[in-house]
Amino acid sequence: MSLNYTIFNCGPIRPIYPKILAGTYCLLLETNQGGLLIDSGYGINDFKHPDWKTAFFTGYIRTPKNPDLCVINQLQSGGIDPHSVKHIILTHMHLDHAGGVADFPWATVHVHLDEYEAATQHRGRLGIGYLPKRWQPHTLWHFYNQPDTSWFGFDAISLPGFEPQIFLIPTPGHTQGHCMVAFGDGNKWVLQTGSAGYPSFRETGNRSIQPPSWFQRWAMGPYLSPLKNLYRDFGSQITFLSGHEFEKRK
Repeated sequence: MSLNYTIFNCGPIRPIYPKILAGTYCLLLETNQGGLLIDSGYGINDFKHPDWKTAFFTGYIRTPKNPDLCVINQLQSGGIDPHSVKHIILTHMHLDHAGGVADFPWATVHVHLDEYEAATQHRGRLGIGYLPKRWQPHTLWHFYNQPDTSWFGFDAISLPGFEPQIFLIPTPGHTQGHCMVAFGDGNKWVLQTGSAGYPSFRETGNRSIQPPSWFQRWAMGPYLSPLKNLYRDFGSQITFLSGHEFEKRK
């Protein structure tokens, strides 16, 4: 099965400081089981009726509070029936990645069990970033726990029955149950690193972001070196994506 996917920027980021540009990205993948979203961005009510956390966070990073940015509205604007989305995989459950779950009550949400439990209890050094009231009413969940295979040397969890092949790759650090998501046909792959490794693991010219290594370990976990090696050795076979794709602003 060919790799047909579309990326949506569901929340431009342009804070006054630091001087960076970024987005908040969701990916729609065509599978044999219908449309599948990787991350869901903000939900409509996050912009129409923002909680104080969302209002503060989006105000600081200067993300427009525009419901047109929500992935469900971008799908409709692009002529895609939102009900064609049958599944959502969450790299993690911070409010800018999981808020859109509320807009897809018919979709099955796939997430690591450690992440769901951490999000429910606001655990972790960035636990303040969770907003459970947005997704707790959701009833269709599929939880994952122990790795059952490997993917390019990373411990991985296979999602059975999907074409193309899909793997969760546990990468706790940014959150306690964070997972990267890989999908592919065995020859070509796409790796959504989520918040485990912004593009600092690759060379992107003089606008690349290179935070101090201690900050990267604190904010994302110990994945910079493994991702650099993966990019070096298999960059022609794997397309690397990130949940935000930061770069310097002129």
